[in-house]
Amino acid sequence: MKRRLLALFLLAALFFLPAESLAKAGFKSYFSGDASSPQIAITMDDLYSMDCLEQALDLCQTYDIHMTFFALGDVIKAEDAALWQRVVDEGNEIGNHTFGHPNITKITSYQLQRQLIRTQDALNAVLREPYTMRLFRPPFGEYDRTGYGSTEVLGSLGYHYIIMWTVCETDPDKAFKQTQNGSILLFHTNEKDIECLETLIPRLLEAGFEPVTVSELLDLPAAEDENSGA
Repeated sequence: MKRRLLALFLLAALFFLPAESLAKAGFKSYFSGDASSPQIAITMDDLYSMDCLEQALDLCQTYDIHMTFFALGDVIKAEDAALWQRVVDEGNEIGNHTFGHPNITKITSYQLQRQLIRTQDALNAVLREPYTMRLFRPPFGEYDRTGYGSTEVLGSLGYHYIIMWTVCETDPDKAFKQTQNGSILLFHTNEKDIECLETLIPRLLEAGFEPVTVSELLDLPAAEDENSGA
């Protein structure tokens, strides 16, 4: 009985962890990188449109930059395997955005676990080899005070980094004005966002910003070093 009460107490403590203390639950949240460095991260969520994903990759190739893509498992299909391989081969990064875009504050730990694993499995299947996904972006940006202890799952599955954002704007003028050293920019795969990036990226480069992956922006350890405990 005492052990059960202790377990319930620990679960309740996790439920009410403030955002800045989430590292104690096995992960840490980031809204931006080093404000003293001109590096920034351009990220794209959901990836419903493969045509827009391809256009985003073309922009990366044109301007010799890299992006981080937070994929939904539901959009990762075998017929698009070559495009997903291109994402990886060209030095970009893929993070987990769940399988079906649920609000994780309203699902159980087991349901979140299934969401993460199904997305990982879908990506591994199209790449035909394991790809270490360790960045997580919660749908709707909701993760604080997650119900049923769902956040416990993140660290246990290797997702030690919740990636939020500082800029979410599809008007290139507004996005440019909001971007600062260390900014994480959020976009989606639709035509309006692609049009914004077509104008925004060269302006950012001209201003001296350096678009890199989230892992590079945050200077995260290499996945293999992290897994080995180095």
